[in-house]
Amino acid sequence: MKRIFRKLLKIYCILLVIGTVCFFTVGNFVYTYALVRDSAPVSTEKGKQNWLERNSEGRYIISDDGLSLHGYFAKNPDAGHNYAIVCHGYSGDGVTMSSYAKRLYDMGISVLCPDARASGKSEGNVIGMGYIEKRDIILWIKEIERSDPDAAVLLFGVSMGGATVLFTGGEKDLPSCVKAIVSDCAYSNVYKQIGNVIRLYIPFMPDFPVVYSASLVCKIRAGFSFQQVSCVKAVKSSVTPTLFIHGSEDTYVPFYMLDKLYKSAACPKEKLVVEGAAHARSAKKNPELYWGTVEKFVSKHINL
Repeated sequence: MKRIFRKLLKIYCILLVIGTVCFFTVGNFVYTYALVRDSAPVSTEKGKQNWLERNSEGRYIISDDGLSLHGYFAKNPDAGHNYAIVCHGYSGDGVTMSSYAKRLYDMGISVLCPDARASGKSEGNVIGMGYIEKRDIILWIKEIERSDPDAAVLLFGVSMGGATVLFTGGEKDLPSCVKAIVSDCAYSNVYKQIGNVIRLYIPFMPDFPVVYSASLVCKIRAGFSFQQVSCVKAVKSSVTPTLFIHGSEDTYVPFYMLDKLYKSAACPKEKLVVEGAAHARSAKKNPELYWGTVEKFVSKHINL
């Protein structure tokens, strides 16, 4: 009887070791593929639009953890004290926001398009999904404020950039020069978002163990878990007027996340649903509605 028990215990221990190795191997693969520079997918929008590169100069700041961060700054001579910080999406860089930058510039705003950490010309190895990048945006805001104490700043972002500006808006030390936020197709929670992306390729895949293991690896390697990265929590702390935008046919960042964010927001708020628009395609699907709504919203809070 003891011999049988010892055999069963040995088998159990072997299975436990194998299971643990598989758990962390899968988690490490998902974490590396999703968040580590040069392993994450590259945006197909890169290089298509050059207005920003032709009409901007490079700016640099040093992050709180010592990284050199780059941004494209397009100074509008007619902008007065109006500025917009435009945040790109996952796997993009500042250049991929060229069309958005041009439209804001034409409204009479000077535009800064940062390369997020681990993107473009900025240093860093880990993509923080907006959660880490929020502190970098605070530094960019303070850089503008130092050069122009009368600055009025708009935060504008799409997809991960939309999440970035929401996280920034929820910071307690947000400079008072930030007057408005426009967030296009932001996710409500990274844990749910990564699970959703996986299910686009593997239907019915549960969050456990794949997303859970990746979150645990992220906590060990990057210092934060996916569960911590919640835009819903951030907007509950924000007091900055915010326009939430989402396409009704967005399946990458599910459309239902818009209502979660909007209902949770404690700040003055508006929302725009662009019917028939897929992920990050609202401005292309209906540019008149999109930019008309954005300009009307921004003009309420910044003197265009």
